[in-house]
Amino acid sequence: QNGQYSEAVKCFSKAISIDPYDYRPFGNRSYCYDMLRQFPKALKDADVALDLFPGWAKGHFRRGRALLGLEKYKQAEEAFKRVLDLDKDCEEAVEALFSIKVERLMQVQYAVAVGLRCQAQYNAWLAIVFSIAVSVDYFLFQRMEANSLWIGNVTSNVTEKAIMDLFKRYGTIRSVRVMHERYCAFVNYTNGEAAAKAMSALQGCEVANTKLLIKYPDHHPSNTPKAESKTSNIPLSGDKKRGPINGNECYFWRTTGCTFEDRCRFRHVPENRSVDLKP
Repeated sequence: QNGQYSEAVKCFSKAISIDPYDYRPFGNRSYCYDMLRQFPKALKDADVALDLFPGWAKGHFRRGRALLGLEKYKQAEEAFKRVLDLDKDCEEAVEALFSIKVERLMQVQYAVAVGLRCQAQYNAWLAIVFSIAVSVDYFLFQRMEANSLWIGNVTSNVTEKAIMDLFKRYGTIRSVRVMHERYCAFVNYTNGEAAAKAMSALQGCEVANTKLLIKYPDHHPSNTPKAESKTSNIPLSGDKKRGPINGNECYFWRTTGCTFEDRCRFRHVPENRSVDLKP
């Protein structure tokens, strides 16, 4: 909790020497190695933990984090999907999958821009760009009016001051909240235009040897004021993406479509599909 990860590694190593068949110290040491950016060691410990307990959701999450640090995005994506198979309510895994899709999109777009000349190759890459973009545009376009930004891939080396100095160039900031334990931060602007400009300009920006991943938040931090709805019980665009209406019915099933399908925790009433979608 105090950022003393090297000391924590020693403690967990001692616990492992006492009981090498307990999967939990391996998972905890993997987390410490992750925070120390020693990703090969983090992956090794996560694999040992999963050998001891293959059905441990947190172990698969730790493996995904290590693979993400090693830039093995396809394997990381598989690990986070496995987390959701075991724990469909794990929001950290959902956020990690989104970050991977954004990173893949950025890489493909860059490759197309600087390296491709042959029309056939260009068309093939364009198809890949489109397929990835379709999978992420739902998360992006639902929140175009939001004043807040979620910043991912925030390691312990990225300070609150660094975030503030970087993002204040694009508008007046109401608050900044850094959550190192979840590898993310929230920046709250006074208006949506500033947030949109910052996201466009800083996507993939490198800070303290890590590339920031930016999106509109699925959940606002607790100190973010919420706007009041003046018309109906339909949530505002910044609300939780799987929030219920009419008791326990999925809002997005009734409007633009729910990408979580059978993983959604709320009801999908067949006859109400897209019933509230505005023309």
